[in-house]
Amino acid sequence: MKPMYYSEPQIRLLDALEQLGCMKMRQAKTFLRLCFGMEEKAAKSIIRQLRYKGDIHIDENTGDLVIPGKECDRNIIRAFDIAFSFAEQGDAPEIITPPRPYLMLAYYAVRELQLLILYVPVGMEWRCGTQLSVMRKKAKIKTLQVMLLADEGQLERIGTHVPCVAAYTDSAGRLKIKSLEGKRHGD
Repeated sequence: MKPMYYSEPQIRLLDALEQLGCMKMRQAKTFLRLCFGMEEKAAKSIIRQLRYKGDIHIDENTGDLVIPGKECDRNIIRAFDIAFSFAEQGDAPEIITPPRPYLMLAYYAVRELQLLILYVPVGMEWRCGTQLSVMRKKAKIKTLQVMLLADEGQLERIGTHVPCVAAYTDSAGRLKIKSLEGKRHGD
């Protein structure tokens, strides 16, 4: 029988993992540092306790933290890195179930900002402008929309009148974030 007591950091990390399905070890440590000002040693202890309780596993091939029964999506890992790029100490992202077709919804309570991340596969760039416009009209709070691109080459095919951000991994494997001013390509 599992113990009934979970600390606030354990609950917050498990909630995020339940929403995401997986995350990198470094992301879990960063998340706990942003939420609670936790040092790496304490974060490792929280992760170790959750592993011992059987709430999370470490994928043997990737070293990722995974919720049992869930699959790890590389785009979720990339989206969580994007969410961290907009985080501040004491204003860590709260991960919430996103509306379809968005990949992730992160909420920053201190700034009352929601971050919506939309994955854009190659060849689907034309559809993203419409989706961004629809969500912009529905948003009731300050919202930043991010298009997570499959590759950098998609930038020239993006068309949207909605100000947003494009994120992609460069040839060196680094996450790049670029502000798009809401003009269609060629305008």
